[in-house]
Amino acid sequence: MDKRQLGELILDSQETMYRVAKTLLCQDEDCMDAMQEAIVKAFAGIESLRHDRMAKTWLIRILINECYTLLRKKQKLVFLEDYAKPEKGRADRPYSELYEALERLSEPYRICITLYFIIWRATA
Repeated sequence: MDKRQLGELILDSQETMYRVAKTLLCQDEDCMDAMQEAIVKAFAGIESLRHDRMAKTWLIRILINECYTLLRKKQKLVFLEDYAKPEKGRADRPYSELYEALERLSEPYRICITLYFIIWRATA
């Protein structure tokens, strides 16, 4: 299979690719990102395709792998605002005084201290 044929296959398979990505990912933007990465990897690895009749299955498999990669990256994402801010109305929360003290710091110091303890906690 050459690049022209792969391009035609991708154009013919766009709807199928979107549906497969949508079953694994919730947001349309994530689906489009996964599809784009799969297309780039398909063109880069076209030499690894052994049988032309399996091209669509090969393309969908690349897409599924990209979806899982994107999901793994999103699981590692922690928003600092969610982690550092105390819950409203929870004075009995452990370390609530510490969270209040952190909240009073200026943003650069708060981020620095929070990141230090996140990293310390992950390695402990």
